[in-house]
Amino acid sequence: ASTAPADSNVLARVLNSVAGRPSGVSDDVRAAVLDDPEVLGSALDIVGAYLKNYAVDRAAAVIETVLPACRARGDLWSLKALNHLATVRMKQARPTEAWAALREAEAVASTCLRGEEENLEAWEFWETMYRNCGWVLSNLDRPEEAIGYIQKAVDIKERVGKTASWFDLWDLGRMKASIALKSREAATIKESQAVVTKALWLHRDAEPGDLVMRAKIWHSVGECSFALGHLAEQAERGQAATAAEPDGPCRVAAATPHYRKALKCFRESHKLFLKTEGAHSPLTGGEAQAASWTLLKLDSAEQAKPFLLDALETLSKQQSGWGDGDSLDS
Repeated sequence: ASTAPADSNVLARVLNSVAGRPSGVSDDVRAAVLDDPEVLGSALDIVGAYLKNYAVDRAAAVIETVLPACRARGDLWSLKALNHLATVRMKQARPTEAWAALREAEAVASTCLRGEEENLEAWEFWETMYRNCGWVLSNLDRPEEAIGYIQKAVDIKERVGKTASWFDLWDLGRMKASIALKSREAATIKESQAVVTKALWLHRDAEPGDLVMRAKIWHSVGECSFALGHLAEQAERGQAATAAEPDGPCRVAAATPHYRKALKCFRESHKLFLKTEGAHSPLTGGEAQAASWTLLKLDSAEQAKPFLLDALETLSKQQSGWGDGDSLDS
């Protein structure tokens, strides 16, 4: 049974109705409903709840409905709504629109928080803003700009006497590794992996109960090892031969230890996601896919099959709602 308060459920239904049938709701009724700050605040909370439960389409419908009202109120209302919109667009794989939302949010923040001169008073907000910008730019394949924003997040912390956290190390390490892979710089990937590994142990000590984040960092460490294996294969067999068999068993002895380390990391990540998110969440399914691909590289097709099945079933449920027990219109 749901643990959500009854009034929240009612509000969610009303907002879904307003968002889903705009032609059937008068502008006056819409404006009156959304002019109430309590309703508007609850609506933004509902967007956050939908996002946490992977109901991205519902989150999008609500945030698109309330965004004009939040913009009309301005300042902090706009900031919260635009940040939600950016998150929704990222989860919809629409990073260009997410970047536009963040740029608008940055402009609003520079006005209502008076920009850099008040960075020290609002450093946590700016750190989050810069970090989100870095993530979106990374997805837009603009890694140098992404690292620049992450560095700005680190710099503002240093200005208030804070040291780089595990989060900072994780961001910088994985982004630098991504750039190094494109330029085929194995040494830089190893350096970046050491930074991410340090972030892993710092996170374990600082946030022992946060198993989901620990799983994500394990995945990043594994990605570095997989990349090193891939580069080792390319170095011996050539890019064309390696690209011709992306899922084929590894035939290069120097690459095998890297794939084995990657598998260890992906399995650890999958175990943690399975424990916290369940068998067929997007996070667990994605990790099953990573483990299966690595097992195929290690010529262990039989061991890969259960992971492949888990990944396939997860994708099926995401795309069709099969097994969800609910429909969008119910």
